[in-house]
Amino acid sequence: MSHVLGLEVTIPNRNPVEVDVAAILHEDDWTVVLGEVKSHHPIDQNDVENLAHLQDLLLEKETLSVVMFATLKLEFNEDERNLFRTLIEQTTRSVERNGSRLPIMPLLFTQHELSVPWGDEAHPWRWRKAGQGGIFGTAIESCRKNLGLIDFKMSKGGTEYVWSE
Repeated sequence: MSHVLGLEVTIPNRNPVEVDVAAILHEDDWTVVLGEVKSHHPIDQNDVENLAHLQDLLLEKETLSVVMFATLKLEFNEDERNLFRTLIEQTTRSVERNGSRLPIMPLLFTQHELSVPWGDEAHPWRWRKAGQGGIFGTAIESCRKNLGLIDFKMSKGGTEYVWSE
């Protein structure tokens, strides 16, 4: 995996965007991960909009990407969870994996997920069943764990989401 920490992206007619973590993964094809990491400050609308915009630009160039939001706090606060749910519900991004169409959701990690050792059964790479969606399946599972995603149903008219609460 190739990665960089502290990447600044310059986009015409827009302020530069800082990406805390950027990585390129090779699964079924090349996938870019763009991430924002906060220690104790909340992730805000600007953080979400910046990474979503970069993701859209990559998708326009036919490059798959996933945005990642991580916090060193024990959990995301209510405002952050609402931002992420809104991002998910407003997106039309999807990918086909193993004959199934999956919505492209953000990867969401809290202090617990960031501190699990690689070989541990609770490590994020082991959340999904083998072969079910790769990084996109892991992102869906991260939304189940950190946002209360219960289920989703994709149709030609859009995607319906069921949330806890």
